Amino acid sequence: GQLRSVMVSLRSVIELLRGMICLLRRVIGLFRSVIGLLRSVIVLLRGVIGQLRSVMVSLRSVIGLLRGVKGLLRSVIGSLRSVIGLFRSVIGLLRSVIVLLRGVIGQLRSVMASLRSVIGLLRGVIG
Repeated sequence: GQLRSVMVSLRSVIELLRGMICLLRRVIGLFRSVIGLLRSVIVLLRGVIGQLRSVMVSLRSVIGLLRGVKGLLRSVIGSLRSVIGLFRSVIGLLRSVIVLLRGVIGQLRSVMASLRSVIGLLRGVIG
């Protein structure tokens, strides 16, 4: 009877460990996507800086090209809007990573509780 309960507890520990591994894989995937998003944000920021530099050169050199400068400013604003959108999605991803990590911590706690019950059962079998 006690051997069966030990086996059932071990099975639940194994299932919890499998779930933890799955969650950790998801967390790693989310971190990879966050890194990819941060790289694209950096590329966009470089583009914005380059566009701002070209705007400054245009304003200094040719005052008559104000219409072209307006077009460049519009593209800079569009790039900034996309950067802001990317930052919002990064924040959302980080929030979901935190939620997943909380789930992992909860599963770790339940694994520890299951291990404690297995140890208690083994002590009962041995003693």
